[in-house]
Formats: sequence, structure tokens, C-alpha cells
Amino acid sequence: MKLYLFVFLFLTSLSITAQQLKKNGDNYEIKYKKKSKYPMGPELGSKIPIKENLKDIYGNTISISELESGITVLNFWFIGCKMCKMEEPNLKELSSYFSDNSNIKFVSICRSSSDLIHSYYAKYGEFGYKTVSVERPYVIDNFNIVGFPTQLYYVNGILKDKTSGAMNEEYHLEWMKNYLEKQIKENTL
Repeated sequence: MKLYLFVFLFLTSLSITAQQLKKNGDNYEIKYKKKSKYPMGPELGSKIPIKENLKDIYGNTISISELESGITVLNFWFIGCKMCKMEEPNLKELSSYFSDNSNIKFVSICRSSSDLIHSYYAKYGEFGYKTVSVERPYVIDNFNIVGFPTQLYYVNGILKDKTSGAMNEEYHLEWMKNYLEKQIKENTL
């Protein structure tokens, strides 16, 4: 019984987020907890930790230079993750909202197999992100991420912000839109 309780508490603790969106006047901003027991990605200000070009699930190359230029949003998820599924409508809306802007790229890093992702997309539809299939160790070793979903926001290859946990509420969508619009204004000519 103690073992079951320990496993339950351990798995429950993995879903604890290391940040919250807090209302500041009419806007929301990220407030990070001072210490997190579990890693939530690379340190702010660090360079994108991708060492080689990626291939999406359709065989298209996503180059390092593409990821390091402009604004890149990386979404980490896996099939079967309930919180990942909860945020999909907002991810679809977000990628659609910015679809005409060449300064921003959306890439999902999924730790499920390509075949499983294709089946999932056939059933539920895609959410507008280029999707890369990777093994779990790749996510942990390169990005230090153990909680899903997690989003990393890079500007010119440098990590500016990160969120962990489902971004499924309307105010989450508004925050993401406002945040990315601000980054576009501040970081493009």
C-alpha cells in the first residue's frame, strides 16, 4: 500500500507547475516560483539546445538556423497526456492567428512515435505546429523537461520565457497572443 501511495504522490508531483500567470492590471504575466523541485526546461537566457537539424513527421527538415532566427515556440507533449489534449484548441487558435507572420515558427516536440502521431492527427486533426517525433530521453537530456505540456519561447535562439501545464483557458490564449505580438514588435525590423 505504501508503494502505491508513493507512486501516486510522485506522479502527482510531476504535474506541479513552476510558474503561474498572474493578473497585472489588464494583462497577465508569468510569475516563476523561486525554486522548483522538478526541472522545467533550460534556464532563461540559454541558447536553444538543438545540435542538429530536425525532421518533422512528414520528412521535412527543420534547420537549426530556422529555429535560431526570429521567434520560435516549442511545445513539448505526448499522445495520452490529458493536459496536452486540453490545450490543443488554444494551440490551433494561436498558430492560425500568426499563420501569415513569417517571423514566428511553431514546432511541437512529441515523445510519441511518428505512426502514432499520424493516427492521432487523422482522428483529431493537427494544431498547426510542425511536429517532430522524439524519444523521451531526447527531451530530458536536451531540454531538461519532465512535465508535459511545456512551451518554450525563443527569440533569435535565446530562451525568453517558458510555461508548463495546460494553457487551455481563454486568458492563457490572450496571454500567448499578447506575449508573441510584443516579441514580434521588439525583435523584428
